[in-house]
Amino acid sequence: PLDTITFADRPVNTTLITDYPAAPFTTTNGSNVVTITQNAAHGFTTGDIVTINSSAGANGIPQSALDGQTFSITVTSPTTYTITLPADVVATS
Repeated sequence: PLDTITFADRPVNTTLITDYPAAPFTTTNGSNVVTITQNAAHGFTTGDIVTINSSAGANGIPQSALDGQTFSITVTSPTTYTITLPADVVATS
């Protein structure tokens, strides 16, 4: 059994981000990649881990695929990053 989890290669930080626009998720029809936009610079780096909370879903992606789920991110700009959902969860718009 697993007794210990260590994160020697990366510090573990918890940051609650609440500065999002009214519609923070951008999707492409048929894609499982979601772009998340914040109003201010997020300070993340590619490979950071985020947990989505209080999401209502977006563009055909159900709330259960986002809310409470943890994702490794890819930073695309100082205010945006992407997450990749499982292959069977795709946007409808």
